[in-house]
Amino acid sequence: MGSLDKYIPLVEFMGLVFGRNFEVILHDVSKPEASTIAIVNNHVSGRCIGAPMTDLALKILSQNDYMTKDYIANYEGKTKDGKILVSSTFFLKEEQKLVGMICVNHDVQDILDAERAIEKLKSAVCLLDSGDKNGAYSENLDDSIAGYSNNLIHATLANLQISPQRMSVKEKISVIGQLEQQGIFSTKGSVFQLAEYFGTSESTIYRYITRARKQQD
Repeated sequence: MGSLDKYIPLVEFMGLVFGRNFEVILHDVSKPEASTIAIVNNHVSGRCIGAPMTDLALKILSQNDYMTKDYIANYEGKTKDGKILVSSTFFLKEEQKLVGMICVNHDVQDILDAERAIEKLKSAVCLLDSGDKNGAYSENLDDSIAGYSNNLIHATLANLQISPQRMSVKEKISVIGQLEQQGIFSTKGSVFQLAEYFGTSESTIYRYITRARKQQD
């Protein structure tokens, strides 16, 4: 039994755990012209037992990269038919000497195809990307009228950064003018809600509305 045979069950295990889109290969670096001694899910690249090392593997050997690294992860690989892979290599060392490599090639073609399909679908519909959004209009689809008017009042007051209790009459009329322009007083109960926010009576709110409308004329 060769010294690398003990890693064959690991290669088989990794192939089963990762799934069919992950090719796992065990290389014997002592025979680069026929280094592949175990391979799982070889439909990814089409290689087989006895296949030679890749150009990168040969480069790693010549540059002694394995002496300062235990592995190289997530680099781009390509098959002979142009399929894109995400590849990683783990160095198998014995007494600081490189004896083999376990290479994992992840076939991401399905992911790339799905990404292109999603981009194509996005281009067919409007998803309000930042460059396409019409900032002049927005819509609240809350089917609760009371909730809508309450949110609108709260948002308008929040922009002023001052509590309703500390507002002057002029400021309150200004707020009511803003709310009037947003059509809030066409909703039932909005005057009552605003009276509660300001801590005043509904009749006072109606007077403010009248004054605000006069200022807008």
